[in-house]
Amino acid sequence: MFKFFAGTFAIAGLVAAVGPIIIHLLNRRRFRVVEWAAMDFLRQAMQRSRRAVQLRDLLVLVLRCLAVVIFGAALARPFLSGVSSSTMLVGIGTALAIVGAVGTAASGILTSQKKVRGLSFGACALCAGLGTLGLFSMLREANDQGLGVLTSRQPIHAVLLIDNSMSMGYESLEGTLLDRARTKAAEFIDALPSGSQINVLPLCGSDEADTTSAYRNKSDARAALDRIQVVDRIGRANFAIDQAAAACRQVPELPSKRVVLISDQQANLWAAETNASQLAALPDFQIMRIAPEEIENVWVSEFQLQDGVADTETPAVFLATIQHAGSHPLTNVQIQLSIDGTELASRLVDLEPGQSRQIEFRQRLDNVTDTGALGSGISQATFVRATVTVRVEGGVGDRLLRDNSRHLVVPVVAGLPVVFVDQYGETENPDRGEIGETYRLRRLLAPQTSTDEELNRQLVRIRHLTIDRLTEEVLSDARLVVIAGVESPGDSVPLLRQYVEQGGSLIVAAGADFDAGEWAAQAWLDGAGILPIQLTTEPVGQLPEVAVGELRPFYLDFRSLQHDFFLIEGETQDSLADLYRTPLFFKAVAVETEQSLIDALVAAEATRITKNREVFSKSDASRAEWDQLDRQGNLTDEHVSERAFDEARRRELQPRWLSWSDTDALARLDELTPDELAERSRPRILARYTLEERPFLTERRIGAGRSFFLSSGLFSSWNTLTSTNAILMFDRMLRQLLEDTLPRRNYETGDVVTLPARRSDQLRWELVQPDSSRDAIAVEALSAERYGLRIHRAVNNGHYNVVSTSTDIEANPSADPNVEGATLLAFNCPPEESQLETLDALAFEERAGTDGYRWLEADETISVEGARIRGRNLWKWLIGAVLVFLLTEMLILAWPNRRPEIAPQNA
Repeated sequence: MFKFFAGTFAIAGLVAAVGPIIIHLLNRRRFRVVEWAAMDFLRQAMQRSRRAVQLRDLLVLVLRCLAVVIFGAALARPFLSGVSSSTMLVGIGTALAIVGAVGTAASGILTSQKKVRGLSFGACALCAGLGTLGLFSMLREANDQGLGVLTSRQPIHAVLLIDNSMSMGYESLEGTLLDRARTKAAEFIDALPSGSQINVLPLCGSDEADTTSAYRNKSDARAALDRIQVVDRIGRANFAIDQAAAACRQVPELPSKRVVLISDQQANLWAAETNASQLAALPDFQIMRIAPEEIENVWVSEFQLQDGVADTETPAVFLATIQHAGSHPLTNVQIQLSIDGTELASRLVDLEPGQSRQIEFRQRLDNVTDTGALGSGISQATFVRATVTVRVEGGVGDRLLRDNSRHLVVPVVAGLPVVFVDQYGETENPDRGEIGETYRLRRLLAPQTSTDEELNRQLVRIRHLTIDRLTEEVLSDARLVVIAGVESPGDSVPLLRQYVEQGGSLIVAAGADFDAGEWAAQAWLDGAGILPIQLTTEPVGQLPEVAVGELRPFYLDFRSLQHDFFLIEGETQDSLADLYRTPLFFKAVAVETEQSLIDALVAAEATRITKNREVFSKSDASRAEWDQLDRQGNLTDEHVSERAFDEARRRELQPRWLSWSDTDALARLDELTPDELAERSRPRILARYTLEERPFLTERRIGAGRSFFLSSGLFSSWNTLTSTNAILMFDRMLRQLLEDTLPRRNYETGDVVTLPARRSDQLRWELVQPDSSRDAIAVEALSAERYGLRIHRAVNNGHYNVVSTSTDIEANPSADPNVEGATLLAFNCPPEESQLETLDALAFEERAGTDGYRWLEADETISVEGARIRGRNLWKWLIGAVLVFLLTEMLILAWPNRRPEIAPQNA
């Protein structure tokens, strides 16, 4: 729809167009009609040319009127702008009114009847008035949108969003994509009117303090633009739009806003269905695409430790996935594995365009550097730096180098306590055939050794007990508890429940002497016990030694084995299917899987949590009252007794005796509602049998921990599982559960990491960056009783170290031993940022529609006038049209006027 920068000129042109009409009418009435008998003989000849003369006069009149109207429109400087449906109707009405004015004027001129002429000119005046009102309405809307300020070059508020995500480091002969984006942004800044205020916002932040305030001069804005550097983060358009909206609100005194996003417009930058209303909420939005002409990239898309944890006795398996995007194959691509900065292994591979290739490194970590040790004595984890790097020969075929490495913090553990409980415990005697149900799992995690030194270097330290020997002291540092083949849980259920609620993992397996009836009665407790799901007393199948009739074994249903416990990296689906079809199962415990029972469990859990929180709320109020009485010296013996009872009750409902428990994870659970916690505890079936799809492995979250039930045995004649290679599933399962007990050390760039820390005037905390530079970190209050460090400026790939420096000059910088997990961290950019495919205008239109923005390519100019303005040079075309109309009028008037020939009269 056409709008005008100076609409008053358009209105003046429309009014002035009445002038030629009035002049024409006055010329018609300038001569008095006199009857002359001698001229009668000419009437017949004149009648033949009258129509041509009237047509000529009408055409000249129309050209003159159009020339005046269009000349006024040219002075008004029209432009094209997206409009609403109501504005479109106003524009159409205005155009119809102008056409009606011209048409009725022509009708009045051509008619010879005075009454018709009067009506025509009256209608002409009415249409002209309506057209003037329409133009005025369009002018007012343009002013309301802040467009009219441009005529006088009044200042505007510009918000520049510069994409500095990792993909903007893509290199070409013209520099990086970020260099090109800065050039375009600088041109836009230079073109802004004097007095404009400018926000320069890096889309992905920086490792410096973010400045969101608007700059009041162009030199400061250009300096801020030059400071923007590529960081190893992924860009998100919704965050960019929120940033822009917040920046627009900062400068209310400048109503005219210009928001510009300069980016490579990666497909992952925009959501699959971008919210068009979110774009429309911005006052004026221009999107510029600066994309690579040809994609050539090699990157590490994934790097992981296969089993999650490593030990010093067995080689650690590192898996690195390398991808190549380009048009040519690459040869002799080097893949290197480094541990603590030392290169330990290397491979040479060839890559085809579009290929993804997994590389395996097996490396013993028996001589690692002690960087970030956790714990002491025989129960410890040492954290080491691992890095995999890809290098292309000659650098040809890889124009984005920032994604050529990925980093890990690897826990190397030794002597982690794991409690195994079975029917024999420490009285097990293989010579007499008294072998406990957990035997093969114990040998899997901790093979028998001949020396104490080798024993101390093993992944776990086994505590083999019977169920009656479990105590709080035994479990206080245990990383995992496995119970199998035990007839009854006895009195251990409350203790084990507290262990799981604090974050421990418990595996209960059937087999051997397992009595489903006893366990269902004592360990379920309507969901308040330790079992993840309710058991039935009827077994499935029968043991071979007591089978009556034909023995009918059943198998694992491979279709149900989709959890990470069962999926081995690098193995095909067919090989995994063959692996898990090998074990034969003869007997299992049936469980209740009706949806109504599970829903009732979730509802009961929500009620239980609500009641517990009510107890804590009353307890908090009572404690505050007792503390006040204590300060006043009015605390009686009765109050002391009540307080002691309250403390015991709190310890029962909220135990805190597990030494390695993650207090932050427990605090985050308190932030969830009872319904959310209850839904989180809904049982999940992780694996099934082929027999009636009955559950093989079930999981349920209880508090911060997890409880598992395996419905068959681990060693006895219930199955052949642990005597086949399928026992690997337990190695993966147990190692992953052990990994979960260690503090998290690997993050994505952009994550906000919170680490517990003690507050002390004697300590200064610092974050050591990958380039060895140091940034101070302040200890913050995380809650009323918790303090910690927030790390949110880890914007580049690499290893980071959190260290504390004592203010005592006699002390040396060291990692604080009282801060668990606060030493070594690794950050990596999400791998999708290396996918360099971009959106073009049509693809973006499919996601976001066509309204609320203007799409620009790299060779176009960012409009100072705004995104909704197109056709700023239309006035030149209109001036040209005026000249054409005037020349046409001159040609018509200069055309030979052929007079009619009069036949001579005979005397």
